[in-house]
Amino acid sequence: MRIGAVNWDCSLPPNTFFGSYFAKTLSFKKWRARVPYYADIISEDNVCCHLRTADEFDVELQYAIDANIDYFAYVWHTDDKTAKPDPDVKTSVTWPHAWTQDYARKLHRKSALNKRIKLCAILLCSQPYVESDYASLAEEMKEEYYEKIDGRPLVYLFGGYRTDVIDILRGFREKYNTAEPYIAFMNNGVESPDGDYSRADAVSAYNCSGNRKNIATYAELLDEQIADNEDRKKYGINIIPSFTVGWNPLPRIETVVPWVSYRQLIYSERASASELEAGMKKLAAWIRENRVHVKVDHILTFAWNEFEEGGYICPTYREDGSIDGSLVDAFAKAAEILRSESGGK
Repeated sequence: MRIGAVNWDCSLPPNTFFGSYFAKTLSFKKWRARVPYYADIISEDNVCCHLRTADEFDVELQYAIDANIDYFAYVWHTDDKTAKPDPDVKTSVTWPHAWTQDYARKLHRKSALNKRIKLCAILLCSQPYVESDYASLAEEMKEEYYEKIDGRPLVYLFGGYRTDVIDILRGFREKYNTAEPYIAFMNNGVESPDGDYSRADAVSAYNCSGNRKNIATYAELLDEQIADNEDRKKYGINIIPSFTVGWNPLPRIETVVPWVSYRQLIYSERASASELEAGMKKLAAWIRENRVHVKVDHILTFAWNEFEEGGYICPTYREDGSIDGSLVDAFAKAAEILRSESGGK
């Protein structure tokens, strides 16, 4: 069983667009447990990130390896520094700054650890990718460090079943001489199960759609996640099950960011070590019972580093300034449970 983890790295210096919002949302001391271990604590209510070196990033990769994570699914951004916002697309405010978020992924591909923890792409279907973006992705797909399913480079599509993007990816084999991409579209809800989805290879999700109702405990959130995986059977294609370690965007509700909004709901806390192991045991049972729908041994976890949204395995600070890596150990144990009990290879 291959275990992927979503990686959307906004841990950038405060003089960058995303780094400034990271500092604004997480500087308050009450969010100290969400601040990654590599951030700089300037004062009690002031934290920020610096631009990490390759050696510093390798420490983070080793933490992920220790957590039994096999690959990071990086949100892939356009390198086009001339991209302009579209007034009809809310997320387009990020487009001129999108390229800065690929910093971690570019460190990963150069790391000596990239054979022990691989990477793949999550394409944001709303982003204005240009030809050079696709050409660069195609070249990375040929590398040993790029995650593959039966020799086919894995790519997730954030934004639903987008046939225009699927058509572009299906053309990679002829245009760029890649293996046929293995395409999994992401649908965080299951409100549109009717239709023909056969042009994709699989369906998955970025996270649990816990934004729908009040969810007070991690156990409730996990039940919602299992139900979402169950409902995806309706698409009639393979399922790459999703697994969440938490969903609680309160920092961004209290300090608003311009590219996304959240409902005023009750949100659960991140999973404890025991809850995480119990949750993975439950997912393993669901996979074992639904092997006809789960035909490849992959899951995708939310998330490695969604600190502001409450889904993270990466070590963070405790209130006393020490580093809390407990979820790395807990996730490693949970991963072993999944591999031994899911009925896979």
